[in-house]
Amino acid sequence: MNKLYIYVSIFMLTLFAIDVVTRLQTEVNADSKPFRLNNAEQTFLPKLSEQSKHDIESTLDTWVVKKVEQPESRGNGMSPDEQAKQTGELTSVFARDKELRLKAVVHSLESTYALIDITSVKNGANELKRFNQGEVIEDFILTINSNVKVELNKGDQHITLIMYQSTKQ
Repeated sequence: MNKLYIYVSIFMLTLFAIDVVTRLQTEVNADSKPFRLNNAEQTFLPKLSEQSKHDIESTLDTWVVKKVEQPESRGNGMSPDEQAKQTGELTSVFARDKELRLKAVVHSLESTYALIDITSVKNGANELKRFNQGEVIEDFILTINSNVKVELNKGDQHITLIMYQSTKQ
């Protein structure tokens, strides 16, 4: 009975090996590609009449929500006095005309660093920057505490920048 199992196992392994080899040896004919562009015909779409163009634009204008220009009441997100009052655990910090948000704390073999998203309050431009322990960000000194929080210190102002708000109450 044991010899029968061995023969059947060898037979099955042989069939499996043949199947794998045949699947790996497939050839692709370059002329048989379904999206070949050599024989493609150029088609031209008809141009819209001025009346049709005007109708489409007026229809779109009724559906598009226009951004209402609002005067900047804060100027740079927060006044300097409000910025100086920031303290405790925060998910974002305003410093000068920038908003800082912690995106990640990365531990590598060489070092530990924080990735902080810096968004300009004036024009909305943002960039993700890497900061090492002890580096200065907008006059704050960075101290990495854990995987989800860093400390920002400037004089008497101590802020813990966290990635997300705690659900514990």
